[in-house]
Amino acid sequence: MSGEGARTVGGRWNPPDSFATLYLASTLDTAVAEVARGFAAQGRRIEEAVGLVDYHYDVELRAVLDLRAEASLEVVGLTAADTGSSDRRRCQGIGDAAHYVGVEAICAPSAVGDGYVLAVFTDKQGPDSVITHGPPMPWP
Repeated sequence: MSGEGARTVGGRWNPPDSFATLYLASTLDTAVAEVARGFAAQGRRIEEAVGLVDYHYDVELRAVLDLRAEASLEVVGLTAADTGSSDRRRCQGIGDAAHYVGVEAICAPSAVGDGYVLAVFTDKQGPDSVITHGPPMPWP
């Protein structure tokens, strides 16, 4: 919930040992698929997930880089294939640049091809930005 795990190991939109990033998904199915993909990359199965919980977030941000449209991806030099590639360096480079210029989050297609993700740079929140979550729910 702090984004520290992603800061340490990196994520699609932030390089390892960089900045805290909270990764949110548009739907529960997308979240489960994203976690399953991450587990598979480690040679593990989603059934091995222990202690995971689901949080529902309310997010209001002012400076979001929206890359959900193919034309938007092209503007920053990415393709739809980049957002799902196991090589995350191109996306991490865009995330690093967006973070540097003060963007609060990146909204992009999910790497699993269904739904979208919101990568929130937790140290870039503006004074009017809101990120709140409800109580933990059981993981499906």
